[in-house]
Amino acid sequence: MPHSQTSLLSICLILILYLLQGLSLGIITSMPIFLSTHGATWKDQTTFNFVYYPFSFKLLWAPLIDAIYSVRFGRRKSWLMPIQLSLAAIFILLSSYVESFINTGRIVLLSMIFFVAIFLVASQDICVDGLAITLFTSTNPQWASTAQQLGQTIGRLLGFSFLLIFESANFTNKYIRTPLSLPHQTSGLFSFEQFIRWTGVACFIVTISIAIFFHEKKESEDITKLSLGETYISMWKLLKKTCIRQLILISLLSPIGLVAIQFMTRVTLIT
Repeated sequence: MPHSQTSLLSICLILILYLLQGLSLGIITSMPIFLSTHGATWKDQTTFNFVYYPFSFKLLWAPLIDAIYSVRFGRRKSWLMPIQLSLAAIFILLSSYVESFINTGRIVLLSMIFFVAIFLVASQDICVDGLAITLFTSTNPQWASTAQQLGQTIGRLLGFSFLLIFESANFTNKYIRTPLSLPHQTSGLFSFEQFIRWTGVACFIVTISIAIFFHEKKESEDITKLSLGETYISMWKLLKKTCIRQLILISLLSPIGLVAIQFMTRVTLIT
């Protein structure tokens, strides 16, 4: 297929899915700021940091998502639909309680909820990566990484910087309401609860739209398909290679020298 035939709709689809992913990650990344404003301690912040672990271990269940699916519904949609609907449900339900949980210091409960949310986001990342490869491999494979970087960056910007800036009453009163001669208020343009609720609704709408309007193409019979067991066996064979074990060891040890700057300093500044 010529490169010029890359579908604009396919690019927009992958871009929106990565944007939702980045938006979810941005919201979770902003949580320590909100916890800090309500007196969260060092211990509370480090407890909440455990929510990010699913992204580090998603390789363990990636073969499951890739190998088990409904041919009728679609290889990627079989997992993408329930994952995103579950994430939407979590955000919509949480929006009614998140500020109460923050005010009362329910750190463990919040950590458990967002741990599940991160698990779903990591699983969605597996689905979207696979879908991007399917859509772009035969045309313009560079669109997969381009859409990922662009979508996640915009999503994180909205879920972190945009949220923190316009949720702030001080910022909106000084830079928006005062120049426009509007009366000052004790809240920003929106609340944290409202933003989470809008994110859940957006995720729900996108998911339903994909279920109705997007139809996966049937995969070519020439593509080699591995069973779940064969996939894990292939992974084990890779782990037996010396170069792979060395790479894993380097990846595990290399961050040690930067822990104090990248992680501990950040938590200290927040608290």
